[in-house]
Amino acid sequence: MKSLLQHLMAIGLLLIPIYGITQDTDGSLSMSVIEETTGVFAFAYNSSGKAATSAAIDASKYKTALGIFDKLIEAKGVKNMPRPTFIMDNAERRPAWTHPAKAIVVLEEKAFDLCVSLGKDSANAIAALLSHELIHYYEKHDWSDRFATESGTLLHSDDGTGASPELISEMALELQADHLGGLLAHMAGYKTLGVLPALLPKLYDAYNLEGERQDEYPSLDERRAIARTSDVMLTKHSRLFDMATYMIAAGSYDLALQYLDYLLVNTQFQSREIYNNIGVLYTLIAMEAMPASKLTYRLPLELDMKSRLATRSQESERIQELLDKAIYNFKNASILDKSYAPSLLNLASAYTLQENYFDASYHAQKALQLYKGADDERGISDAKVVLGIIAASEGDKEAAREHLLTAQSDLARINLCILRGGSDCLPTERKSRKSASYGDIDEVDLNQLYTRIMRDQEKALLSIELNATESFHTIAKEHSEILVSLNSSNMGSYEFYQVVKNEQITNAANIRVGQSIDDVIKELGQPNTTYGSQGRSLLIYNNESLIIVLDDSEKIIEWCLFKSNQS
Repeated sequence: MKSLLQHLMAIGLLLIPIYGITQDTDGSLSMSVIEETTGVFAFAYNSSGKAATSAAIDASKYKTALGIFDKLIEAKGVKNMPRPTFIMDNAERRPAWTHPAKAIVVLEEKAFDLCVSLGKDSANAIAALLSHELIHYYEKHDWSDRFATESGTLLHSDDGTGASPELISEMALELQADHLGGLLAHMAGYKTLGVLPALLPKLYDAYNLEGERQDEYPSLDERRAIARTSDVMLTKHSRLFDMATYMIAAGSYDLALQYLDYLLVNTQFQSREIYNNIGVLYTLIAMEAMPASKLTYRLPLELDMKSRLATRSQESERIQELLDKAIYNFKNASILDKSYAPSLLNLASAYTLQENYFDASYHAQKALQLYKGADDERGISDAKVVLGIIAASEGDKEAAREHLLTAQSDLARINLCILRGGSDCLPTERKSRKSASYGDIDEVDLNQLYTRIMRDQEKALLSIELNATESFHTIAKEHSEILVSLNSSNMGSYEFYQVVKNEQITNAANIRVGQSIDDVIKELGQPNTTYGSQGRSLLIYNNESLIIVLDDSEKIIEWCLFKSNQS
C-alpha cells in the first residue's frame, strides 16, 4: 500500500410456495400465502430445506425486524417506486430474499435467530441481510459496465480468489448488493462492517448450504471473498460520507462538495440525503458569496458564515448559478421522495435567497404540513421561520412577527430581534478558556501531523484519490481514527479530523462519549453552530476546534477535533 507521502506526490430464479407473516392495517399479524412464482433473488438457497408452514411466528421478532426494515426504507428515501412489503416466514430454505416484480422482501425466522446469536451486532446483522435484498429491489440489477469492471478487478486482486471472468460475472451482483446495502445500512445508522464475515459461517452451517451446493449461488469461500471486498469498498465510501459531514460542520463547503460529488458518481447510490446535502452545500457557498446586505435574516440551513461575509464581493451571476444548482439537487431529492420535508424546506430557503417568494412560500407551506404530520417540532419551527422571513422580505411585518413568535426557537428569536430592528441579535460568541489542545488523544498532535506525513512517519489504513490533486486517507490509532484530506497542488494544504468513539477517552474540554447535551452546555456553553440531520445533531465549538455528534436522544455518540490549513 502506498504511504501517505507517496499518495500526495503521485496523485436465481426459484420455484417454491411459501407462507408469510404480514402486518394488517389495524396493526395485527396474520398469515398469508405467496403463490409459486419465478423471479426471486435469494441470499442463498437450499432446495431440501423446510418449506414454510402456517404456524405462528413470534410477533416480537417480526416487529423488531420490521423496525429495522422501515429505517432502511426511510434512509433509502425512494418514493418513486412501490414501497416493498416486509414478510417474515418460518421456512428454512433462503435466509433472505426478494421478489422485485411483486415488491416483497422476506426474512426467514431462522435467519433472524442466527442474527440474534451475534449479540450486540444482532441489529446490524439483520440490517445487513435486509439492506442486501433492498438493493436487489431498488437497483433492478441495472449495473453499469464501469462498476462491473471495478468489481471484477477488486475480486481478482484484493481478495486473491483467482476467480474466472465467468464467476466474477455471477458474483458481481452479490458484491453490489453487499456494498450498496452496507452503505444504505450505514446511512440508516447501522454498522455492518465486519458483520457478514461473522454471520456467513453460521448461515452456511445452519442451512447446510455447502452440502447443497448449486452453481448459481456462491460457496462460503466465495461469499467471504465478496464480503471482504464489500467491506473494503464500504469502509472507503462510508468514511467519505462521514468526512463530508465533518467538513460541512467545519465550514469547508467547497471541499465537502467534492467529496459528495465523488460519492454520488462513483457509488451510483441514489439517495435523497446525498442530493439534499449537495443542494445545501451549493446554497451555503452561494450565501458565503453574497454581501451582508442580502442576508439580513438567518435561514434554517445556515451554519456559520458571519466572519466571512464581509470579505466577499457580490458575484451576481455566480450566486444565481450556485442557487440554481442547489434547487436542482433539492428537486432531485424530492423526485426520489415527494414527502421528504427537508428538501422542500431547503427549496423554500433557496428560492427565498433568489427573491422568488411565491415558490418559496409554496414549498415552505408544503414542508410545514409534512412536519406537522410527523409531529416534528424542530421541522415545524424551521418552516415557520422561513415563512416569517418570506413575509418580512415582502414587507408584511405583522405576518412575519406571527410566524416567528409561534416558531419558538433560538433561530426564530434571532430573526424576531432582527425584524424589530435590533442591532445585536446574534448570540455572543463564546470565548475559549484556552487554545485548542491537539496532543491529548493517542499522543497525536494535529499541529505536527502534516510534518509527520511529509517525513513518511504515518501509514494510511486506506486511501482514495478523489481527483488529480485531492486525496483522502484514514490513519488508525488505538483510541481514535484520523480522517485526512490532502491537496498535492498546494503543498501544505490539508484538513485533519480526529474522531473518537471510545467512552473512556476525554478531550481537553472534558467531553466524553455518553454524556448528554446538558453536560456539554454546562461545560462549554452554547455552541457556535448547530447542524441537524437524520435524527442526529452536530454541535460545533470553533474555539476548541471541536465537533460533537449527538444521537436522537441527545447523547454524545462521537466527537472529533479538527484542524484545517486549506487555502
